Amino acid sequence: RPIQNLATLIAKIEEQHEDQEAIASRLRSEPGYLGSILRKRSKQQECSVLLCIDQGEELYTLCPSSADRDVFVDCLLGTADDVTSPARVIVTMRSDFIHRTSEHPLLFQRLAKGLIFVPPLDREGLRSALVHPAELAGYEFEDEELVTTMLGELEASSGGLPLLQFAANRLWDSRDREKRIFTSAGYRQMGGLAGALATHADQVLLELPGKVRSAAPSVFKRLVTSDKTRSVVPIQELLASSSAPTSAEELITRLVSARLVVVDAEVDDPTLEIVHESLITQWPTLARWLDEAKEDVAFLDQLRGASKQWQDRGQPQGLLWRESAMEDARRWRTSNPVAMLPEREATYLDAVFSLDLQARKRRRNGVIAALLAMAMIASGAITALILISRSESKARTTAEEARDQAERALSATQLAKDEQERSAQERSRRKEAETSARSATAQVEETQEDLHETNIRLQAALGEQKLEAARAREASKKAQREALRAQNAESNLDKKNKSLQTVLREREKRVRELEKQMRSISTDLK
Repeated sequence: RPIQNLATLIAKIEEQHEDQEAIASRLRSEPGYLGSILRKRSKQQECSVLLCIDQGEELYTLCPSSADRDVFVDCLLGTADDVTSPARVIVTMRSDFIHRTSEHPLLFQRLAKGLIFVPPLDREGLRSALVHPAELAGYEFEDEELVTTMLGELEASSGGLPLLQFAANRLWDSRDREKRIFTSAGYRQMGGLAGALATHADQVLLELPGKVRSAAPSVFKRLVTSDKTRSVVPIQELLASSSAPTSAEELITRLVSARLVVVDAEVDDPTLEIVHESLITQWPTLARWLDEAKEDVAFLDQLRGASKQWQDRGQPQGLLWRESAMEDARRWRTSNPVAMLPEREATYLDAVFSLDLQARKRRRNGVIAALLAMAMIASGAITALILISRSESKARTTAEEARDQAERALSATQLAKDEQERSAQERSRRKEAETSARSATAQVEETQEDLHETNIRLQAALGEQKLEAARAREASKKAQREALRAQNAESNLDKKNKSLQTVLREREKRVRELEKQMRSISTDLK
């Protein structure tokens, strides 16, 4: 809830605790409001103001709304937009999340200018973090060997500082109040530095009643995101998602008492989160639970973000999962038929499945309509085939009768036809003779015309040949002139290339002299 956190800060500064929702609404419409409040505070107190955003990676792991992220970033940029302003902003973030700031180009640009990587503490830094707070409280370590042992275990751990924080708290609980010292016996009793976290968490689980302990895996899995970071979850949401709310409520009470989780009761809907991220990496039991349910954790994390965005935007149908995302949800529900979900997430899944059911019904109705149409078409085709078959049968009968009549007519006319053929043959012979005579005359005339046309074409071709020869001679002369000009141009180009090479060699010599001077200057500066 990044915007609500800023609204709470402004409400405390302005002493307007009852108007936090109005402040949050104003920040969304006027991101520069935060900067104006901090500058006003600076002027009133006559001091500079430093706004520190700790664990900035939670902006991407715990805030599913991209709109809220954009407003939060705009508020920060509006606060740190002037180097002369008395307000300054520091953002701490895990290094593996820095690339996510590229989603906001201006934020990425600002951070890049002032980016500082904080390396792990060396041995002396760890010693100072361990010993100095104890000295400020008036306590000492029993002997130097205890400090050396703890430092050795810290250096061998990948999460040294978080582990030191947790172990120091446990060591403080076992301190000798009379002598005001930390003892080696107390350190051994808690299982040493490396085993302090896991030993404490396992001991808490062992002391839980069976029904309460059985609720632990589901509760802890919801308190960890798919990125292996802490997730802030409303307590009511945890209880609603548990199959045994009474046992889950008792478990939360025990975990809070054991300082494994922490409750934020200053908000309208109290939330729960793991006390420190080192518990995620240093407690083997939790690591095993997460590995066994890796896919479930990732799915629930996605479902939590999608359902919240869906609800915040008024439950639009366009934000419901479809296709592959919907199929993943169906597979999860099939493999977890009795899993309890918070009301918001359960409502979201119901809406997803309802939308898919409606789509299936539409597809099924479409198929049925298509089948009915095909059936009607097939019925009409069968009727048409029957009518066509009857028509063809009647046509065949009529055709047979017509053939019989035609055969009788042919027999009656055959004799007359034979006589007509003999007369026709005689007339044909006479006509062929006349045609042959006319054809011979026409051929003679055509031959004379062809000879005349051929003579004309030959004379035209001879004239064109002479013209082409003249053109060829002119083109040859022009080509000779162009070749001469090309030779002159090539000669000039060679001269220019030689001159350019001379200039380049002089410039390269000058560059080498400048580089020697720069190295000499750099050496002098060092």
